Amino acid sequence: MLTSLAWHESAYTLAMRLYTSIVGLAAALGHRRADALIQGRKHTQQYLHQPGHTQGYVWFHAASAGELEQALPLMQAWRELRPKDPILLSLYSPSAYRVGYCPPEADLCLMMSADLPEQVDEWINVLRPRLAIFIKYDYWYHHFRCLKQYRIPLYMACAKLPPQSLWLRPFARPLWSVMASCVSEFWVQDQSTLDLLAATDIKQAVVCGDTRYDRVLKLATLPFEDRILDAFCQHDVHQKPVTLSGLESGSRPVMIGGSTWPEDHQLLLDGLVRQHLHISPKLTPERWKLILVPHEINPVHIQSLKILLQQISSQLPTPLLWQTYSQINLQSTNIQDDLKSMDVLIIDQKGLLSRLYRYGRAAWIGGGFGAGIHNVLEAAVYGLPVGFGPRYHGFTEAEALLEQGFAATYKTESRLRRVLEKSPNSSSLDFYKKASGFTPNLQAQIRAFCQTRAGATQRCLERINLKN
Repeated sequence: MLTSLAWHESAYTLAMRLYTSIVGLAAALGHRRADALIQGRKHTQQYLHQPGHTQGYVWFHAASAGELEQALPLMQAWRELRPKDPILLSLYSPSAYRVGYCPPEADLCLMMSADLPEQVDEWINVLRPRLAIFIKYDYWYHHFRCLKQYRIPLYMACAKLPPQSLWLRPFARPLWSVMASCVSEFWVQDQSTLDLLAATDIKQAVVCGDTRYDRVLKLATLPFEDRILDAFCQHDVHQKPVTLSGLESGSRPVMIGGSTWPEDHQLLLDGLVRQHLHISPKLTPERWKLILVPHEINPVHIQSLKILLQQISSQLPTPLLWQTYSQINLQSTNIQDDLKSMDVLIIDQKGLLSRLYRYGRAAWIGGGFGAGIHNVLEAAVYGLPVGFGPRYHGFTEAEALLEQGFAATYKTESRLRRVLEKSPNSSSLDFYKKASGFTPNLQAQIRAFCQTRAGATQRCLERINLKN
């Protein structure tokens, strides 16, 4: 008869095999993300089967793009301290990984193998990492067990464990206890996580903070110039640079919609239209402009956004003027005049979001009407007040910004209520109004909020004896 742990382990392994099979079936039926996951894992297997691999990697693992932002400061700091150490980065989500991609902080980037005993054993045997650092909440039973079996130290950086975590449910507790015992130390983000770990009898934990503060603070100091954004925001780079306090007075205020989804677009465009209708066109300095950076930048999602803009604009006495970033002629000598009257700019190019926040006066962070909000710190580091949907719980930095009065959250009103009351969503205009009232002093307070939370990268690495 199987013991309790053996039964849980067998059930977990079976679930992983079923999940892998379902993903394979979805990929065969044309599901884009499933296919990307399968192709990424195939590339990993092909790499592992090649001869002559480097061994002794310092292995960093991040689930997706958000967790990668927490891993990168640690990787960069490790590179500066130990430049000869080979660094391996693994990613789980196909939204963060693409074949051939490798950030400069790493020597090798692979998609994580499935959490199956035979695949994990092959990974560890071939690459032979000398230590592993996993980010935030990516717990994989067979990976953890194998690392402990080979006596490879494992650290959980920026660890965050919500009380409702599945791993703390009775059916998963035996597996959680084993995984926790495999971790050399938890570097947690906050006191609540430390207390929760202590309540489950886990003592090897210390509060180190969130490395994303270090990441965004460094990005904010890097020089950045973009002729299209300068023209859209009516900023003259030859007069004075864009600073952490935003653009010069006299230009129209700019709202940045970062990592947005369709429901975010509806709210932002609704608010933009309503405040335009209530303000005379003659008072152009008071009329907001909007930059939208969709989370999914692909032809299908960009086209859907264009259709939404066309539908909204067609109902207005004075149509909205909008353009996509990639369609603007950089060589035009009239680019400043061409974009001066534009109301909306759609960014259909990756890699700009974290840097273009410096052009804004306020930011709306997408994801809050779905699985959860995206990175609010990329905007806050520039002193921007931020808004987001209702699904922000468990995001420590968002909760802290709300507590300080530097952020606002909204729910969309039901379509039925809007029809009965014959009124648009009141939330959509409210955030524009609140953002208009933010003063330079408040913006400086938001920037200081980010500054005081820096240093997590150093605190984490100080926990490892790098002399060994």
